[in-house]
Amino acid sequence: MRMRNILIGRDGSSLSGDLLDKSITIASTLGRVRVKASAIAWIHFNGTPGAKADELWLHNGDRISGVISGTRLRWRDSSKKTRAVPYRNIHSVVLSGGAA
Repeated sequence: MRMRNILIGRDGSSLSGDLLDKSITIASTLGRVRVKASAIAWIHFNGTPGAKADELWLHNGDRISGVISGTRLRWRDSSKKTRAVPYRNIHSVVLSGGAA
């Protein structure tokens, strides 16, 4: 059984669906790193409890902290509605491994 992808809002709301962005770029102390969406397990945004920076947690166990490029994620919810969700409205995104 495939787990769902979930976008969690800062207000506690959530949407299951799919991340439409093919990759995420983050500026870290390691430099600018572009990561395929399919490699990402979890995205945390700065300002959420416990996150002092944006973070990408990868399926292989790696974690990259820094500043995610852009201002919004493209998301298709379970009813197939596509939306651009501003980062400022997102707490985190959990990806099952089949995203994008």
